[in-house]
Amino acid sequence: MEKSKNSIPLHKIESTLENTEDSIVIIEPFPTLLQGRRILYVNQAFTAITGYTAPEALNNTLRMLRGPNTNEQELTKIRASLEHCSPVKSRFINYKKDGSEVWIDSSFVPYVDEEGKLVYWISVQTDITDQVIAEEKLKKNNEIQQVLNEILRISLDPLSQKEQLKRILDTILSIPWLSLQNKGCIYLTEDDSDILVMKVQSNLSVYLLNQCKRVPFGRCLCGKAAIQREIVYKEAIDEFHEFTYEDMTPHGHYCVPIKSGDKVWGVLTLYIKAGHSRDSDEVEFLSAVANTLAGILERKQVEEALKKNEEQFRSVVETANDAIISFDSKGSIIFWNTAAEEIFGYSLGEIKGRSVSLLIPDIFHSDRFGKKSSSPKIENHGNVGKTMEYRGYRKGASGIPIELSLSAWGKSDDLHFTAVIRDISERKETEQKLIHSEKMASIGRLAAGIAHEINNPMSNASLSVQRLLRGIERDRQDIKTTKRVLESVKLDIDRASNIARELLFFSYPGETEYIDLSMNEIIQKSIALVRRKEMDFLDMDLSDVSNIMGDPLKLQQLMINILSNACEAVTAGGRINISSFNEGNFVVVTVSDTGKGIDKENLPKVFDPFFTTKDVGDGIGLGLSICYGIIKQHNGNIKIDSIIGEGTTLTIKLPSFL
Repeated sequence: MEKSKNSIPLHKIESTLENTEDSIVIIEPFPTLLQGRRILYVNQAFTAITGYTAPEALNNTLRMLRGPNTNEQELTKIRASLEHCSPVKSRFINYKKDGSEVWIDSSFVPYVDEEGKLVYWISVQTDITDQVIAEEKLKKNNEIQQVLNEILRISLDPLSQKEQLKRILDTILSIPWLSLQNKGCIYLTEDDSDILVMKVQSNLSVYLLNQCKRVPFGRCLCGKAAIQREIVYKEAIDEFHEFTYEDMTPHGHYCVPIKSGDKVWGVLTLYIKAGHSRDSDEVEFLSAVANTLAGILERKQVEEALKKNEEQFRSVVETANDAIISFDSKGSIIFWNTAAEEIFGYSLGEIKGRSVSLLIPDIFHSDRFGKKSSSPKIENHGNVGKTMEYRGYRKGASGIPIELSLSAWGKSDDLHFTAVIRDISERKETEQKLIHSEKMASIGRLAAGIAHEINNPMSNASLSVQRLLRGIERDRQDIKTTKRVLESVKLDIDRASNIARELLFFSYPGETEYIDLSMNEIIQKSIALVRRKEMDFLDMDLSDVSNIMGDPLKLQQLMINILSNACEAVTAGGRINISSFNEGNFVVVTVSDTGKGIDKENLPKVFDPFFTTKDVGDGIGLGLSICYGIIKQHNGNIKIDSIIGEGTTLTIKLPSFL
């Protein structure tokens, strides 16, 4: 511990003072003449906060920490309390050894001996600089938001553009924390040209009003801000001030472009105190103000354009082929165009004020716009912006299919809707014809596929039998050849029987007999049934999975179909991987191959009956459809993922038997 030679013993509290994070300063009980109360002790935290070492502080006074921004009123309050031997708390700015400011929360507490005699003062000083900065930042952000809100509020007032801009400029110039002179102006571009025209100003000289009334892009500071599309800052008058005059008051500038997208709407020009340094918070705020102004100007332009083109819009609406109907949140019709009359058969006079549910009853159903009631109100619906199909009703109750696109407009407490409605009767009729045509084509493809699938093995079997008969007639047929021919016949007959069995299973799946079984055993048996001469391209990673309740024959058919597809998909050098593992209450089986993969557009169709990418005669497209049916019979799930050129993975999830 560092202390002056004439200080009193402090050993009783020394360890406590040294280990605290707050700065502890102990000073004399009374001032020494004009020097003030000398410092008797400082802890290590004092050095960390102020930069002064203990030897530098001892026998000095706390005046060493004061500076130009230290609040003199707070110091006077502290002195008065010390004179009256009263504890005191205060917040003020101190200065570090390097001259930087530090905000301090300070408290002075008197320390007296057993006889009540004042021995010394203990001052606890906490560095709250970060806290003060955060508070100031929050306060400034609140003020910024208030200013932006005020600017937006002004933009909604029923005023001319010039009156609105003047109020906005005055609001900006009144902000206390901006180092502004009470001078500035707002320029707008004229007719999308490269000329800035001063629209409003505050306290500018007559000379500037004449010289700066119109400023080309690139000229002086304002023109440079417009052409560069970024804030131009100057802390003083220099050679870039092209418009100057005798006795011009020293000043600097923030010239802020008002822009949105590729368009420059104008420039906000503000005068700042000479020598003021560029401030990032000011730049951020002025950018936000400029963006808000750009939004206001853009909205005004849109409003004027809408107003100007209202008649043209009405003309387009009236000549549109689609019905356009507007109604309020309760469904009462307020607008009705000519096409609506043609589609629904009512005139505007007949339908205005009546409920839109007269035309489209389902528009208020709970799954669309909310709870259906005798006095329906459209709230919190999810169909705005979507195109939906409904059943519409003409005058006389004849129904028609319609397509409806809904948009919402107005304020939340006065919401309105506009529906664009198209009669899709002809389209629906065409769709039905197309569906029928596709069904017939699908049946034709199925018939051709079945014919090829059955004719091929039956033709092979017939040829083999003929060959066998010829050999018998010539008495040249040996037993080995006969056996080989008969085996070939059996394979072809089995193939035809399998096709018939797939068709039978698809049309009538039959009863499912569930028993407790191991999916790993099903996988191994299925591999044995589809195993080819060489299966070195097959990898297995079967974990110790839980048993399931299932039909062994159907699950075996499932795995055979999947493994057969995988074997057909891989080419030379390709791999098939089969894995099983537990995942929660499910047994998961994955079959992955490195084949050619499946097109993204075909993936959603692979489980559809009779869908196949193979040529006619190479399959009828029931394999995966049957797999899907088997999985659903077992309350499971099946998913397929595939990438062209990389391969396909089938994932099966079946509930485990617990």
